[in-house]
Formats: sequence, C-alpha cells, structure tokens
Amino acid sequence: MKQAIDDNAKPIPVMKPVSTEKLSLSTSAASGAALASTTTVLRIVADVPCYYSTDGTATTSSAFLPSSAIEYIRLDSGDTLSVILASGTGNMWISEMV
Repeated sequence: MKQAIDDNAKPIPVMKPVSTEKLSLSTSAASGAALASTTTVLRIVADVPCYYSTDGTATTSSAFLPSSAIEYIRLDSGDTLSVILASGTGNMWISEMV
C-alpha cells in the first residue's frame, strides 16, 4: 500500500474507515461489537458528552469525550471500548480504521 505524501514529499499519516457501528448510549455502560483482531485504531464521535474506557467498564471517572468531538484511539491487544453517559441518552459512531 502506498502512503499519501504532501507537497514536500513527506508522508501524511492518514487512515480509512473499514467499518462503522452506531452504538446507543445511556447511563448504563455499553460496549460496541467485537472488533477485528487486526484493529489498532478506532475513530469515535458521539452526539452527546460521554465517558469512555478501553481497559474495563467505563464510569464517569473515565476519559471524557465532549459532544461532536472526534477522537482517535489506539488499541492494544485485548482492549475493548466501553462508553457511558452522565445523563440522558445519545449515540456514538465507532469506526475501525486501517
């Protein structure tokens, strides 16, 4: 695979989504579908503020994600994504990147 380059012939670190899942969120921790064993990066965005964790069940002490913010997460072997809202309901879109 050929990597994209800029006008100075320097590589541009880009990835493309290979799958996207819409996950319904609430005040109970939710997890997405099983990820491909080769997935090392996720792109996540939610329509409401939420908290997420890749190493256990998410709580309101986990990493905070503001509404509509796009976050790229590096995964290690065995990591899973868990998400929870402080209040209300909403959605998160999870894209596996390559």
